[in-house]
Amino acid sequence: MPFWDDKELLNETSFLSSSASEFVKQMDSNYIFEFVAKQICRLEPDSSIIITEFDPYKKNIHIKHVVAEEKRLKIASELLKQNLKNFGFKINTTDFINRVDRFGLKESKNLHELAFGKIPSIICFAIEKAVNIKRIYSTPFALKKGDILGSVIIIKHTDSPLNHENALNALINQAAVALQKWKVQKELANAERKYYQIFENAIEGIFKCAPNGIFLDVNPSFCRMLNYESAKEFLGSVNNINNLNKTLLEKILKHKVNSISDLEEQLLNKNKNLVWVSMNINIIRNEKNNVLSFDGMLTEITTRKKFEEELKKAKDKLELELKIKTDHLILANKELNDAKRLSEIGKLAASVAHELRNPLGVISIAIFNIRRKAKDERLETHFTNIEKKILESNHIISNLLNYSRLKIPAYEKTDICKLINECVDSAQARFNETGIMVKVSRLPMKDISIEIDPYQIRGILNNILNNAFQAIPQDTDKIGEIKLDAQIDGDKLLISVKDNGCGIDKEDLEKVCDPFFTRKTKGTGLGLSLVKEIVTLHNGTVEIKSKTGKGTNMTIALPLNKTHVLQNDSKDTPT
Repeated sequence: MPFWDDKELLNETSFLSSSASEFVKQMDSNYIFEFVAKQICRLEPDSSIIITEFDPYKKNIHIKHVVAEEKRLKIASELLKQNLKNFGFKINTTDFINRVDRFGLKESKNLHELAFGKIPSIICFAIEKAVNIKRIYSTPFALKKGDILGSVIIIKHTDSPLNHENALNALINQAAVALQKWKVQKELANAERKYYQIFENAIEGIFKCAPNGIFLDVNPSFCRMLNYESAKEFLGSVNNINNLNKTLLEKILKHKVNSISDLEEQLLNKNKNLVWVSMNINIIRNEKNNVLSFDGMLTEITTRKKFEEELKKAKDKLELELKIKTDHLILANKELNDAKRLSEIGKLAASVAHELRNPLGVISIAIFNIRRKAKDERLETHFTNIEKKILESNHIISNLLNYSRLKIPAYEKTDICKLINECVDSAQARFNETGIMVKVSRLPMKDISIEIDPYQIRGILNNILNNAFQAIPQDTDKIGEIKLDAQIDGDKLLISVKDNGCGIDKEDLEKVCDPFFTRKTKGTGLGLSLVKEIVTLHNGTVEIKSKTGKGTNMTIALPLNKTHVLQNDSKDTPT
């Protein structure tokens, strides 16, 4: 005889206790349904039990388990024209929930009502009569309102009410708890399986770390990104995230938010090479906001970073080229405007110079005649000053004329040592009364001849010496000195003029060769501009070094064609 046919009186407390123990041990839904049906039969032996299961996704209710006499089961199946154990039907989810969403066993009027009208009433009436249905009780498997897993139907074949209604409700509630637990564990297992599949098959690298940076798990893609064969090899070689990037853990933990997006960092791979990655980090904290662990998902962006770097280099190069070209255009435009302006100024200067030179000539002749006739020593100082000013005026006029008439050098072989000495002697004669000394510290070997325009080079040397003279204060005890040095350096002739004058302010140093730039109270500001233009026409360069209060050193470099060196021995000889 089956255990559920036992007729002895059951102690409800021990019955429910043993049932609860069974539910704890068994977590399979089929077993739970079968066990509930058998336990109900023990309490209500004169009954048939039907267990249904509800699927809210498929909107379907079907019979999951039946405990009934075989004869009655066969009759019901024949009348339904379907095996009762496989019977089921579609049902609107809302209708189902509204009809059965309650707790505790309730008595139904008839089978047609219990079947939500899905079985024709004539068939329901025939089944009730054929299998001797006297009373029908039902209750849902539900833990909370709206969350229904199925239902329990108790069909009594006697007209007596339920014998152990409280125990039955408690049993069904235990079963609902067990079913809910089974459902949650099933969903959890499915989620874990899906997570594992995603974890293992994801294109992105995935890792999990403890708060101290210890790796807890990594997926295959993560390992491949860093050239490791497997998670086992990686975790055996690299146990901490600090071994991949020394500052990454600190950056992650200092964030107050629980997620970090698009964090771009470099990680050290198995071959000790740096790999660029972009990471999304999820930080898990407890209720005290302490970090429990953090998960990361990353993609390799090394190729992208290389392209970005190349793009940046190309952009920087283009910007530099554009800037250079723009600067050249600006400079060319400035030079064009300057040339136009200077051309107009040059024409005016030439006109003014011609107009001034004639009166100066008349004044010079007049002074000569007055001095000869007067023969008065008291007037000699005045005559000297007038002649000095005439010379200065002529020098200014010469600069104006030279600048306005600047042309391509007329090259001829020139003895450079002789030309330098002539310029120095002329300067010393002009400066003699002031006590300023002009010295030649070094010259190349004599008989050195190079191709220059002697008229232009003589003019620029005189200009440089005059500038040096004017830079030396004459109202101090300091002894003024100008040193000239000339030497051959490779394929160039270097001529330097150094003075111990007041020097040039740093902000003026780049502008001293600009036309008409001057800080002096007299002069045109064309002297050094003329020097630069003439040296440039000779394919040479001008360099000026100066310190305020220390003096100035100006060096011009002229190309030296060695075919014109008349004596091959080019050793420097002091003079």
